[in-house]
Amino acid sequence: MSCGERNPAEEKTSEALEILKSENLIVGFRRSAKNGHLDSQGIDFLVFLEGNLVLPLQVKSSPKKLGYHYQKYPFIIAVVAKEKHDVADVRNVLRKIIKNVKANIGMFHLFIMRKTEAAP
Repeated sequence: MSCGERNPAEEKTSEALEILKSENLIVGFRRSAKNGHLDSQGIDFLVFLEGNLVLPLQVKSSPKKLGYHYQKYPFIIAVVAKEKHDVADVRNVLRKIIKNVKANIGMFHLFIMRKTEAAP
């Protein structure tokens, strides 16, 4: 891929995020600049959720690259968008990830509320 070319996996992910935005599952998203600050931190997209939550996201074109990513950036979720995957496939994976993140955030808030109420 030359310097001016767009990453096909990221393009599919961007289209999938647009669909999730139109479905009101996310508030919006921002794509990082190639070789920019976010990109150098292992982040291809910032996905904005309700409640001022932001989900950093890395996109890989192959599962082989996941091991290195999680070794270097263990707290940044990665999604694989292979050449054979279409935008609907990527959307479905992102939908599951986002719903899971939202559920876990909800459980965390519930845990904090209970701890706060139990404190003397």
